[in-house]
Amino acid sequence: VHRQEHCHVTFHGEMFLRTDMNRWGELDAGRMERMDHFTWGVKMSFDRFVGAKFAPGPGWEKSYGKQKAREFRYQLPTFDPRSQNFLSEASYDGTEAIRKYMMDRSLWTEEESIATGADSASAFWLSHLCNQAPPYKAGLSDLDWQCHPFSEGQDTDWCKTVGED
Repeated sequence: VHRQEHCHVTFHGEMFLRTDMNRWGELDAGRMERMDHFTWGVKMSFDRFVGAKFAPGPGWEKSYGKQKAREFRYQLPTFDPRSQNFLSEASYDGTEAIRKYMMDRSLWTEEESIATGADSASAFWLSHLCNQAPPYKAGLSDLDWQCHPFSEGQDTDWCKTVGED
């Protein structure tokens, strides 16, 4: 290593940014540069929201994206009589929930986020507004929703009619 070059620790030898602007790597490889330990960077300009994923190689064998927030609740075992009326406070996992948790506690700015290599990871949004907020609230990415327990009669046929007038 040359004295003026920096040695940075990383899991991957290279990283690519695939977006709908570079047709997911078909128009431009989107090669990124190592900036710091486990940190990659690339300069891009755009005038709209852009869907994107990171890939550590030229193919799609591995990629990194976002994971929507999923609710988890601790429940008491059914043999415990308190389980009938027990509802714990919800906890959330997923990259969107982690981002919200860190921002709510002023540990991250709106420019910071995290990506996951889970098989179910979807594309994240790059914003022309220079923040990590998605362009719209979608599904469980919005944590301001309420869980409703199952009620008798709510079968598949009932589900097809929900939200209809």
